[in-house]
Amino acid sequence: MALSAGTLFVTSKRLLFNGESRNTSITLTKIVDGHVYSDCIRIEKSSGKPDLFSMNAAQARFVLSLVSVLKEQ
Repeated sequence: MALSAGTLFVTSKRLLFNGESRNTSITLTKIVDGHVYSDCIRIEKSSGKPDLFSMNAAQARFVLSLVSVLKEQ
């Protein structure tokens, strides 16, 4: 079940989620892993619970690829 509808932004420093009832910011350095599911992406962080963001699998793969490239820089 979705906690909040909103928009996920990827910047050169962090993931930003701007939701109707919840906002979150995850710096790229704190992201340790990501998992693609058919209806969401799961972001594992170095501390705290993982975050789930609803999207289709193609969008999730794109976000993970983008995060991977940005973390290398």
